[in-house]
Amino acid sequence: MKPLSEHAIAELKDIAAKPVPCLSVNPGCLHKLCTMGLARIVSLPSPFKTHRGRNIEHIEATDSGREYLKGVL
Repeated sequence: MKPLSEHAIAELKDIAAKPVPCLSVNPGCLHKLCTMGLARIVSLPSPFKTHRGRNIEHIEATDSGREYLKGVL
């Protein structure tokens, strides 16, 4: 598999800091990060006003994703 692009690495940095709603991540980047095992999808309360209180899908970094970032940075 190809190495991550600069955009995907930036997305991984963001989700390593805190889980991010899947709606705000590029679908191709989301798929690649999950396929490589660097991130996973979890259900957390929505930060959006229209969905407040309901659970929506978020993407969060796995331990291997954090390790990948240490090697890249």
